[in-house]
Amino acid sequence: MRNSCYETHHYLPLWLEKAEENYPTEVISGFFGAYELPECRLYLWQMLKWYGREKDEEILFNPGDCIFFFEKLICFIEAAYLIHQKDQPKTETDMPEIPEKKDEITEMEDPLVPVINIIKSSMDVEKIFLLGNYPLQPAELGDEYDLLILVKDTHNRPNDEFESLIHNRSADTVPVNASVFKLSKVNEMILNGNYFFSAFCVLEKLIYDAGRIQLESPLAKHDLPRLKVLKQIHDGLMEKANGFVAGAINFYDSKEFSLSGFMLHQAAEHGLNSLLQPLMQFRLHTHNLHKLMRITRRFSLEIFNLFPRDTESEIRLFQLLQKAYIHARYKDTFEVKEEEASILLERIKLLLQKISEEFERIVHSIKVPSDEAKI
Repeated sequence: MRNSCYETHHYLPLWLEKAEENYPTEVISGFFGAYELPECRLYLWQMLKWYGREKDEEILFNPGDCIFFFEKLICFIEAAYLIHQKDQPKTETDMPEIPEKKDEITEMEDPLVPVINIIKSSMDVEKIFLLGNYPLQPAELGDEYDLLILVKDTHNRPNDEFESLIHNRSADTVPVNASVFKLSKVNEMILNGNYFFSAFCVLEKLIYDAGRIQLESPLAKHDLPRLKVLKQIHDGLMEKANGFVAGAINFYDSKEFSLSGFMLHQAAEHGLNSLLQPLMQFRLHTHNLHKLMRITRRFSLEIFNLFPRDTESEIRLFQLLQKAYIHARYKDTFEVKEEEASILLERIKLLLQKISEEFERIVHSIKVPSDEAKI
């Protein structure tokens, strides 16, 4: 019987036979011979949804921890799949199950033409909006194009699976950050006064339109009670973020710098969500600060640039903050130095301050009757 226990001192393989240890690539080949990549994501997602439902099972990690592990495990499986595919002969079964469409765009200028054609061949896309293009970090790597993609309700795939597909297939053309939503859901949110989709799903940002389904027109005004609700959401999450900063200071004063890093990760996550959740009117279920920062970039470059990641030291600092979420609690060898904790503490304080300022700026820019402009 295979061992499923967790021992912090035991880093040797527990489930592999001796022959499997000697030939790990054969294990990978066998795995992908039994399961296709879409099946891996589906199985893991189903397992995650059922996590914690068995009453007799001891719960070791909270759902948020499991979601973070799920994200990392999916990335690992996809990386292993790419390694496995390198030595495999190309066959028809290697092709995606979605049939490619032959109608291609040719009249638009590069570099977005090949990206749009990749998207069109991969899903039943209705509209594509270019939200902006931003310098990569470091800037010498070129620009990244930020796309909002609306699809028909003909697919049962999760949106994040489409987003990964676009990222992978466009890697040889231009860097792309894509968000995918079903058009029917977006229309519903626009009619309910959603700020994000009302502000970004506009004609001047539209770069592709299949022309089959009309996008709803945004409301002319956002009424005062709605703005009050948005501010309440922001204030509630910001209060939690500041609470985590206070906890980080306590751990810092106690010389427990790794735990201070964990608290600062939570402060950053809640702070970013205090901007994103009220403006998008739904919660992004991720602990990945890089993903949250890229979405925040759509509202404020100033917030995004507080972690520039354009030098080795800046890259290490941000990675340290990312790792602190899991490693500070479960990895005994994880270390945050006093100087690093001090820099992160001041950076997160600045981040929260800038988030509050930018939220106020954005909210006051939303059109309301002149006599109700104050919130």
